[in-house]
Amino acid sequence: MTSIFYDLETTDKDPIGQILNYSFIAVNDQYAVVSELSGIIRISPLELPRAGAILANRVNVIDHQKEAKDTEREAMQKIATWINELTDKSRGKIPLVGYNSSRFDLTYLRTSMIRNGVNPYFYGKVINRDLLHCVRKLSITRDDFPRAPYDKKETPAKLSLKLETITRELGLLKGVQTHESRDDVLLTIKLAQKLLSDFDLDVRTYDSYEARALCTDPALTLPHIAESLSPQYDLNEKEISVATPLSLHSANDRAAIWVNLARFKECGNRSALFYASYNSAALYLGSDLNHDPQLKEIALKASKAFADINPDNFFNEATCDIEQHIYRLPFQWIDKLGSALCSSTGPCPPELKKNRDAYILYIRSKLRNICDPLAQSDESTLQVLKQYANHRYSGSLQLVKELPDEQEQNEEKKDASHFTPTLSELYQEVESELSTRTDKGDHALLLALKTFYDQSPINALIDNESRGEALSA
Repeated sequence: MTSIFYDLETTDKDPIGQILNYSFIAVNDQYAVVSELSGIIRISPLELPRAGAILANRVNVIDHQKEAKDTEREAMQKIATWINELTDKSRGKIPLVGYNSSRFDLTYLRTSMIRNGVNPYFYGKVINRDLLHCVRKLSITRDDFPRAPYDKKETPAKLSLKLETITRELGLLKGVQTHESRDDVLLTIKLAQKLLSDFDLDVRTYDSYEARALCTDPALTLPHIAESLSPQYDLNEKEISVATPLSLHSANDRAAIWVNLARFKECGNRSALFYASYNSAALYLGSDLNHDPQLKEIALKASKAFADINPDNFFNEATCDIEQHIYRLPFQWIDKLGSALCSSTGPCPPELKKNRDAYILYIRSKLRNICDPLAQSDESTLQVLKQYANHRYSGSLQLVKELPDEQEQNEEKKDASHFTPTLSELYQEVESELSTRTDKGDHALLLALKTFYDQSPINALIDNESRGEALSA
């Protein structure tokens, strides 16, 4: 069986950012390396990396730009070609394994591919696997699995399931984690081997959505009550897991809606519901509670209260930027976008303009891959660049899928975390980190980032009124 382990380092925690460096390593059944692909991506002129991301991944952005050759589109095409070559040779599905990849790397990779017209689904021949899901499973079932805080000075002591903590406790990591993508991939491969040899858990075959069979059983009578287990993060507690009663409310072939019965009993509203996709969520089952009469009564009340809610209508239509919710682009438009982007000359095909999101992605991909926009762009392109710069760096690009009603009605209640930061706020983040950090290496990274900001064409493209609050002297 061939498996792919991977890791990405990025400019931002949100997929509106971009990948800085990547590493994909394919291994055989015995975890011997059979192929690998690693690379760095030139930072787009549309992109201003966040200070926190740079401090985490330890990238000097000035040096990075000197070394990076590939545009994002070129890198995505390389990755897709490499994965397709592996799937063509494989008889079965290939596990794509990361650490906390279901919540971060997978969405980032798919967003980066789709916005460049590259299909990230590989005809269903690649399946998502997450080592963090295995670590969580062991943390709730094995007393001999490491239970350590990330910071031993932290009070009260809280369990850490970070890759750095777990691999250090298992003797796989000496010193600190580098957060360089290839180093992290090699570390996750070591961890996967360790979990298999010492704890008999194979990330390549373990399905962390343990309720999959339950959700897809056509004979099951709903609501059905089960116990969900999650890690106990308070290290002062004796128990290693926390049990929560859930009722299965509705399911289809992709996802299920569950009701947290304790929360429903307390509040009785929609906040007790949660959506869980079979291919990315983890759900660890404990005891079957379907015969508990008190829970059954609560579950039936919830079933009536949410009778009209199912996986197909659970989410409202997303109003955020398309790059924050790339999955709303219909599948057939990915290939149309790719075909349009393959044509390096001429106007956008009229067909592509029929889908607003596809058209936006087309325009941005064209802009993203201009090396020197101020020198290489005609007047009309400069105007489009200016529009994007002012949209992205004026605090108006929406990050969350939908805004709360009261926020739409009252601008004074605007939550800054729901939007991209302004240009001035990005500078302020750098200045704040410079004023609080004493490490010389941190300072070097932050000063390089500030220089990158100063040299960015964004400064010339953005209007003064869109910069946000002025920086203090």
